[in-house]
Amino acid sequence: MISIQRDPYINSLTPPAFSLALMRIDTAFTALSDGMFQSDREWFKQHGKRRLLIRREGIGEFDPAIVPQSHPAFNVCIDKPPLHVLVMRLMPGTHFLVPVYRGAAFWQELRGDYPQSHICVPAMSTDDEVANLLIETQRCNGIDAQAFKDWFYRYVNAVQESNQLSTSAEMVN
Repeated sequence: MISIQRDPYINSLTPPAFSLALMRIDTAFTALSDGMFQSDREWFKQHGKRRLLIRREGIGEFDPAIVPQSHPAFNVCIDKPPLHVLVMRLMPGTHFLVPVYRGAAFWQELRGDYPQSHICVPAMSTDDEVANLLIETQRCNGIDAQAFKDWFYRYVNAVQESNQLSTSAEMVN
């Protein structure tokens, strides 16, 4: 009998992105963040013919919403490179969301063009410009690799320092 867990063919199949929580569809009834959904909806209303929007992730949309202050790398966690999300209007009130880039924006951003003023969106007036931006993000595999590497090393160092302090404190006691 073949073990599914050890079968190289089965293990090499690409899982659907929905099953990995890498994308989702938001409606008024299913949105994880009602505030972000309503803001996306309002943005699409204000930009009538537009169907594509890239914006920064709202709190807890894809990354964990809360990092406990007791986390050994709390200060590093809250300073991670930002995640940018593609929001595609499938039809009025139905949006497809998928993370497309992690890192500081390499494009010009606008503040105040999005209902939640702390969220920046690209200074682009057409969906074609957004599509070209997506092509650019694909060229770098959707990540500012150096910024993420720098952040990751800060994260690992903070966790290791915390573990060393915990070990030292246990030895004293």
